[in-house]
Amino acid sequence: MLSPSAVAAVRDAARAVLAGDDAPVFRLPADVTADAFVEATDRHRLMPFFSLNLDRLDLADDLRATIAARGQRERMPALMMARELFRAVDALSDAGVRVLTFKGIALAQQAYGDFTARGSGDLDLLVSPDDLVTARTALVDAGWAADPAYPEPGPSWAWRFVVSNFYELALSGPTSAIDLHWAPDPNHSSLPPFDVLWGRRSTVELAGRPLDTLGSTDALLQSCGHAAKDDWAWLRSLVDIHLLASAQHALGEPPRLTRAQRRSLGVAFDGLGTPRTAPPAVHRAARLAGHRSLPLARRRQESELVTSVGRAPGHGTLMHLRRVGRGVSSLGDARRLVVTMVIPPGTLGDTTAASFTEALGTSARRRSGRARRRFIDWGRW
Repeated sequence: MLSPSAVAAVRDAARAVLAGDDAPVFRLPADVTADAFVEATDRHRLMPFFSLNLDRLDLADDLRATIAARGQRERMPALMMARELFRAVDALSDAGVRVLTFKGIALAQQAYGDFTARGSGDLDLLVSPDDLVTARTALVDAGWAADPAYPEPGPSWAWRFVVSNFYELALSGPTSAIDLHWAPDPNHSSLPPFDVLWGRRSTVELAGRPLDTLGSTDALLQSCGHAAKDDWAWLRSLVDIHLLASAQHALGEPPRLTRAQRRSLGVAFDGLGTPRTAPPAVHRAARLAGHRSLPLARRRQESELVTSVGRAPGHGTLMHLRRVGRGVSSLGDARRLVVTMVIPPGTLGDTTAASFTEALGTSARRRSGRARRRFIDWGRW
């Protein structure tokens, strides 16, 4: 069982690593066992990060060896993800599509200076909405399969609805999965349109190859929004924010931050310390902003089943509404959230609906079937 004191120890360890020589090295508290510390580190996805910074952790030899070995093992898949990322970017470039890589290993290189420092996961690619069909076709031709739960590109009402109101499509391959974005966040107004992001992009060297990614300010804001959507449940997400906020050039002249972004800065700085090198704009944005969110963040960080949507039918929908709704900062965001709750894009695959009314009927029938299965499962539980 996950121990709150072990989670607090992992938080303190991350804080010591981030502080560098400005703070004492971390020592494991007497009331936290090595096994509990390893479990909490796994839960918060920080094993690769700690394995690269063992000089800041004063740990027993056997615990150091465990973290080093497990961190190395978790870092290795990032090498395969880099190859897959290069292949995807090449397919898009050959099709004439501008692409920004973000999150995942691109973020690891940008924030940590090592693309293996966050482990591995899906590949997140951002393209212009104008290039979405071309990009999807190029990736399918390169071997990734599109999720059939979403409609095929074309003149259908369903496809236009998804492009206007959603933000990503999932594609799967034998060794990797891609989230193809035309907006970096469910709330489109949390970051500028693609052309603006492209104009202020950064370049990272990934295994000796340059790749375009979000600029440092945009990467920080995207990470803040993503952490808020997850209820600040992962300490790794707060480490991301801390490292990006520490950049001298980040938020030199702040844009308009959403409430969720300000709260994420506050939660990250409260738990991991205020970066000494963070610009004044970051400090102003974070000041007191996260305090109302701290109890929720701590509860989520100490929870084992952070991805659970609950057994009761409708619970997942309500949780989605709460989490995505936290980042709403415009009427357009609110409208998109409402319409995608009424007609989830993932219920429109293989539909020929030519209007909102037809699509609503199709979606309702498919959702009712899922609800019946959930009620049956709930009754058995």
